[in-house]
Amino acid sequence: MHIRTRKGLSLGFVTLAAAIGLAAQQTSTVTGAARSTHHGPPVPTRIVLPVEVFGATPTTVPVTFSIPSGSNLSGQLQLWLQIHGLEYQTQASVQANGGAWIPINDSTATYLGHSGTFGGIGGGFATLQLTIKLPAGSIQTGRNTLTFRFNGTNGISSGFRVLNLNVLIADGSRLIPETTFVQDDPSTWSGFLTDQAEIAAGLTLWQSAALTDTASGATVAIKAHCGDCHAQDGRDLKYFNYSSRAIETRAMFHGLTPQEGAQIASYIRTLNAPASIYGRPWNPPYQPGPGTDSRAVSDWSAGAGLSAVLDLDADSLDYIMPGGSTANLAQSGYMNQREIPIELQLRDWNHWLPTVHPMDAFGSTFTSSPLFTRYALIRSELIPNDPATYLEYYRDISLQWLTNQNGFFAAVRQPKTSSAWNNPVYDREIYSVAQWMMVKSWEINQEYGLEEMSKLVFGPQAADRAWYTDQAFFTSPQMLKIPSPAPGIGNGTILAHDYEAFSWYQTQLILNDGNGHAVGTWPIDRGYSLAYLYNNLTWDSEKNEPRVGTAGLMMEWLAKILQSNELNDSSPYFLTVYPGVVSTWRELPSSQKTQLMNTWVSTFLSAVRGISIPELFNEAHLPNLTFSSVAPGSFTGDLAAALALLRFEGVDPSLLKPLATWASGIWPTYNWAQDLGTSCAAKDSNSSFSPIICP
Repeated sequence: MHIRTRKGLSLGFVTLAAAIGLAAQQTSTVTGAARSTHHGPPVPTRIVLPVEVFGATPTTVPVTFSIPSGSNLSGQLQLWLQIHGLEYQTQASVQANGGAWIPINDSTATYLGHSGTFGGIGGGFATLQLTIKLPAGSIQTGRNTLTFRFNGTNGISSGFRVLNLNVLIADGSRLIPETTFVQDDPSTWSGFLTDQAEIAAGLTLWQSAALTDTASGATVAIKAHCGDCHAQDGRDLKYFNYSSRAIETRAMFHGLTPQEGAQIASYIRTLNAPASIYGRPWNPPYQPGPGTDSRAVSDWSAGAGLSAVLDLDADSLDYIMPGGSTANLAQSGYMNQREIPIELQLRDWNHWLPTVHPMDAFGSTFTSSPLFTRYALIRSELIPNDPATYLEYYRDISLQWLTNQNGFFAAVRQPKTSSAWNNPVYDREIYSVAQWMMVKSWEINQEYGLEEMSKLVFGPQAADRAWYTDQAFFTSPQMLKIPSPAPGIGNGTILAHDYEAFSWYQTQLILNDGNGHAVGTWPIDRGYSLAYLYNNLTWDSEKNEPRVGTAGLMMEWLAKILQSNELNDSSPYFLTVYPGVVSTWRELPSSQKTQLMNTWVSTFLSAVRGISIPELFNEAHLPNLTFSSVAPGSFTGDLAAALALLRFEGVDPSLLKPLATWASGIWPTYNWAQDLGTSCAAKDSNSSFSPIICP
């Protein structure tokens, strides 16, 4: 291996070993070693995390560690990994002390927590926790070496990161001392090129270098340049602290030389743009968590980190109702969705980035469309950190994507019945248009300082950080009308499609919740979003059984919808919809389930009692004064059907009777009391997953 010097970088077949300690921004793969006066090899003292296993070609990266003498090595040993960026089954392998290569895939991995729940490799979680059985005798006391291998690209990936690792004995104890590991610190990174001519060359390459791509299976020239898929100046790579090693390797992946990759990385390192101390490639942008609002607005995009992702959805209830208080649920309250941790990993930055630029997918149809040309217009209208231009043009930013994408997709999107959707490349081309819009929305918000001007466009009651756009919602594969399952969305499963869709709905909720009081517009179709919480996410339709609880997410969404004055989609009916009624609440004891249902019925009843009839239909968006018995599908029909179901689930009759009385006052021609008195029973008394029938 040849090592990059101040003036350049030369790499042959990449086996990254001892030489990786040159620069801290490249030491994601480093194993430190202490000098010793004793005979024999030096004893390793540290592993710098993450271990970055990247290459334009197959790549191996070793890490060396010591197992203390006297350690119990009997029984089945396992390798525990926290790993970021696994997308396909043949991507990665690991080797212990020169033994046989072990693939890291579904056949060898036992997924931990929700890593497996949401689809494993290529599923919802971009960062997985897993264990792999190690061959007998492969680990010894004293010095050991694990070697990770990136086996080769699928045309999109150029590697993966090991964020943490250890060797476990049969009882789960860890053999590698925690003092072995050191977290890489981007603030210490050095070793990049400092010559101004080299940095200027990096900028030129970022803007105009001729790139190639292998996503189609062949190496082809592409029209897009680096700044077309990323933020135009590259600030996203600096903000999320992508290492120089990762940047250089990706440049080589797209056909540039090692020297050119080093120049681009050096340009990024010296870019006059923020680098959040919380931003890392594996920390999903805008991941919610406690303390988010106490950080600077400039750190909001970095998210609360993977540590904020909950093991159980039910754990979020302590944040939704702190100390048991229901004040945050009330229509007059405020549910701070940025501060409430959830059980889902939002999409990491790699999954924001388009895999193919729309100009390469659709040529002049894209570049001549308003979708593209008005992006440049918006940039010309705004002045960085200038409230006056934001106030004048903020509607352009929102409407630009919403109005212009409809016409563009009408020209390029095939009907759902078309065989074109069987081609993963076509799926990704359509999806990448929306991803490009999200990246450029991020670029505009960051570069022009718009996130902190939210009160200017939403009003004085708004949060101190928000986007004025609906684009995250429309990035969902569901909203893009990509059939499910689609081979180009994640690992091609229905679950991957569903997870991708809901993660963007949740991102929209975090970016712009409409602030609840009809200032601006409510950006989310609640019906789509809630359906995932009582069906797609919580219920495994292929196995016909619950997948995961969503009670916390359900209460959060119902509260946010109610606080947006949307009574139609905050009805207690959504507590009773099958299969959610047996799946959404599965992590809770029955008493807590009933308590939550009582709480929401009470909250909803207080809201509707406080609104006049004109307000109900003009501001709260109930359909009209005409009763409709359609259920599901109408507010009145759904509410009527829910009364008996709520009583069956144990909701307090002293809450249901006033709710029926209120409804009778609005729609007096219907016998609400009769529905409340209807008896219900499980359709299949032998199944705990049975629907409830109320004849």
